[in-house]
Amino acid sequence: MRRVACIFFLLALFCCSVHSRERNMSAGAAFAGNEFSLEFGKKVSENLRCIVNANLDMNGVISGKYDYPGISFDFIGQFVFASKKYGNGEVITGYAGPGVTAGYVRGNDGLYGLMAGVCGEIGMEYAFNVPVSLSLSLAPVLGVTVCRPEDSINFRMGLYEYGLIASLMPRIGIKYRF
Repeated sequence: MRRVACIFFLLALFCCSVHSRERNMSAGAAFAGNEFSLEFGKKVSENLRCIVNANLDMNGVISGKYDYPGISFDFIGQFVFASKKYGNGEVITGYAGPGVTAGYVRGNDGLYGLMAGVCGEIGMEYAFNVPVSLSLSLAPVLGVTVCRPEDSINFRMGLYEYGLIASLMPRIGIKYRF
């Protein structure tokens, strides 16, 4: 019991000490109906953040149609267009921005291949007075996939439709700011 109390006390002390300084970086996760993302962000200026996402494309994996997910990486510049600060230290922020994406994902025909494209994100974030924030966003991807069917020597290129379908599913994120 003493160990638990000591660990709780140290965590509370750490949170109080972190609360008093400026938080320029964040790390967290985002969840949508078709993907799971790990996110790392850096505040460049008051109105600009650079975000790097590592995404697992789970289309068809959860239902058992496919064995393994695809993976992609995004680099997004988020511009803060609205921000409201409250007296207790909480902040609500609206943001949007463009980016680029690349990865190894499943295309429309079920074949895995390389994907590249442009992406974006629009959303809002609620930062609590502790170093945790929640976000809700939409993240469309306009990309192309290149794959080679097993019975052919030719490569096939197509639109990455799952990126457009994914833009209809909101992403819910949680981040720790440090």
